[in-house]
Amino acid sequence: MYSSVFQKILDILYPRFCYVCKKPLNETQNFYLCFSCWRKIPLIRHEACLQCGMPVGKGIETTKVCLVCQKEKFAFSQARCAGEYNDSLRELLLSFKFHGITQLRFPLGALLYWKIKNTPFPQKPQIIVPVPMSYSSQIQRGYNQAVLLAENLSHRLKIPCFPHLLEKIKTTKPQSELQRQERKKNLVSCFRIEGDYYKKQCKDKIVLLVDDILTTGNTASECSKVLTQAGAQKVYVATVARTLNF
Repeated sequence: MYSSVFQKILDILYPRFCYVCKKPLNETQNFYLCFSCWRKIPLIRHEACLQCGMPVGKGIETTKVCLVCQKEKFAFSQARCAGEYNDSLRELLLSFKFHGITQLRFPLGALLYWKIKNTPFPQKPQIIVPVPMSYSSQIQRGYNQAVLLAENLSHRLKIPCFPHLLEKIKTTKPQSELQRQERKKNLVSCFRIEGDYYKKQCKDKIVLLVDDILTTGNTASECSKVLTQAGAQKVYVATVARTLNF
């Protein structure tokens, strides 16, 4: 009772607005999105390729990987993606990634948690590792969105997170600006694990690699390659969104 009254007073003094449609939020809605925008998030609820997370259509068998993954060799075992990189989810991720709205790690982390709980991996991950940014890129942005997501997911899953285990040692062109074949070359020898302490943390472990978006899978695969070379038993990938093209 007292908390609801207090929330009403706060809403009067400091009105809250939906991060997508910008409409005022009332005390019955959560702190980030209105009910309408929550419902419009394009979640991947139906069958998806177990390897890359690409939706394959309702009722289509997913015991095998999709046609692309039959040709592509990824270094990670399986991926889970909460939604399609479209509409309101795209808006949320752009705001989170490029406009400094770091509070969105909470609803986006909730989407990741929902996906992993509803479509669990064959084996439970033992540690969580975010996809790193180069030092200069992180200084420029002020934060790594993958670290914020990984730490939030770590809290929800009660699995330890190692935000500095992987390092990106080269500043590269944004993957979104490159063609498919260029993306692979762009990431060669970009990532490393420095120091015996971090190598011990991933040795013989099932690792959950976390990022915001999965597109071609090249970034996740390069990171997974470094993790497995350091002794990781297996690498799974979890992202908030999946683009619908490679």
